[in-house]
Amino acid sequence: MTEAGFTLVEIIVVLVVMVIAVGVVAPAFLPPEPADTTALAEPLRVARRLALTRGETVYLDLTPSGDWSVQGGSSLSEGALARGRVDRYDGPAATIVASPLGTCAYDIQTAANGGGVPLDPLSCTLEQP
Repeated sequence: MTEAGFTLVEIIVVLVVMVIAVGVVAPAFLPPEPADTTALAEPLRVARRLALTRGETVYLDLTPSGDWSVQGGSSLSEGALARGRVDRYDGPAATIVASPLGTCAYDIQTAANGGGVPLDPLSCTLEQP
């Protein structure tokens, strides 16, 4: 006569299948990460990428008109490493310093004037209000 029930192996297999199913389905129920759609997102990405790839500190200069340029810290004589224009920038002139470690911060003068938009220094992204 056999006893009714499940073996330990059968229970473990069912649990593993359930964990895999939850891992596949769970992201669909999580709220999406808000996209950084601000006008300064692209210049920040460019400055951070240049700092990381060149291994040097770079400076992102923003003008009130929306023009921006990235200068290399050890290669100022080369001129701008990148330039562009943002459509929706209504802030003051600012300089953001991007380090080769991937962090960003406002320079001393910009910070003393109240800074610009809120900046997350560790991820080098703009903080959502």
